[in-house]
Amino acid sequence: MSEQHQAAVLADSMQAAYFRAYLAEERAELQRYLDEHVRRLQGCMSSGSTRLVGHHRQCIRSTENQLRHVDGMLARLDRRFPEGQTLAAEL
Repeated sequence: MSEQHQAAVLADSMQAAYFRAYLAEERAELQRYLDEHVRRLQGCMSSGSTRLVGHHRQCIRSTENQLRHVDGMLARLDRRFPEGQTLAAEL
């Protein structure tokens, strides 16, 4: 394999690792947001306050969709660049 191809493979792997870390942080932030809205929805339901129930349910559905999207991107990255895969294995 040429030196130029090796450099490209290494750059791809490094970029994938960076993007995986970014997506993992994005997923954690979305999960925190989801947990907060679930907590607020439960509070509304237990107190009998129905004014914001629809809002919290919509936020929950939207965030769950975003989480599925991020999970899909992470899964595709992991299939293309499995963790633990060494540069030597790619070469």
